Amino acid sequence: MSVPSANVFEDLRRQSPVVLAPLSGITDAAFREVCRRSGCRFVYAEMTSSEALARGNDKAQGRIRGLDAPIPTVAQLLGNSPEVMAEAAEMCVEMGADAVDINLGCPARQIVRGGGGSALMREPETVAALVHAMTARISKPVSVKMRAGWDDNCRNAVDIARIAEGEGAKAITVHPRTRAQAFKGAANWEVIARVKEAVSVPVIGNGDVRTREDMLRMLESTRCDAVMVGRSALGQPWIFRKLEDPTFIDPDYETRIEVAIEHLRLLGQDKGDHRGAVEFRKHLACYLKSMPDNKFVREKMNRMDSVEEVVSVLREYAEGILARKRPMAAS
Repeated sequence: MSVPSANVFEDLRRQSPVVLAPLSGITDAAFREVCRRSGCRFVYAEMTSSEALARGNDKAQGRIRGLDAPIPTVAQLLGNSPEVMAEAAEMCVEMGADAVDINLGCPARQIVRGGGGSALMREPETVAALVHAMTARISKPVSVKMRAGWDDNCRNAVDIARIAEGEGAKAITVHPRTRAQAFKGAANWEVIARVKEAVSVPVIGNGDVRTREDMLRMLESTRCDAVMVGRSALGQPWIFRKLEDPTFIDPDYETRIEVAIEHLRLLGQDKGDHRGAVEFRKHLACYLKSMPDNKFVREKMNRMDSVEEVVSVLREYAEGILARKRPMAAS
């Protein structure tokens, strides 16, 4: 079960951990677990539609599996109806969530058209109503994850942060690009610093953290309470240990393959043999990145549809790597 705490975000002030970001289609229960085993101490589940969850949609239910993990786990909800968001938040808490986050940042066109995600950066009154309704319904903390604003003419992260805190939000995560920027261009960390100065609740910085040096610069320049990592964790779930521990050494190829196999098997256990193997394809490409002579694995990747089939190919690949090392060691 999750670590008992009245407000898991307050621990961030003392620990300043590196947090796993909510990534749609990525941070499912299996990925969160492999990150936990690799050193992550605080995770966000993937974005889940509040409307779908309230309707009992199976896919939405699947996205909130594993919330009762051994480390603090935050559910993230998408939506713009206070009543529905409050109902969905209650469901997440019943499933074990330590906190529930409101997505104010997703830039996807279909999400924005529906009035959710970063569209809410233009709707401060709706943000206030969402936070108010959810904090009134659940005893666990409510947080928000936002962008710098909608575009260059609407950079209102500070205003939205103050509104959210005023309605009871217990933490703010800031991705300092606007919706118009999506994931392009450099993240302007100054936005994180301004939000940190404006509110008293913990602030989590998000954007362009790939190395330990990046993390230390963000913490120092913005004074944020924790750093969130998203895409940098793909194919290297050990990045949390790497960022927090200056003595950490990157795992060798064989160890990386073993972590990949562990991740694959977790997916198979959670989603079934066929679906687990198919969904692992997007992760396998990341694990193999920069590894030598991985072409034969990549070529087979789209034809493999069972967990043990993928494991067999990865074991063969790992043995090939070891075989190439032996002559070098002998010489």
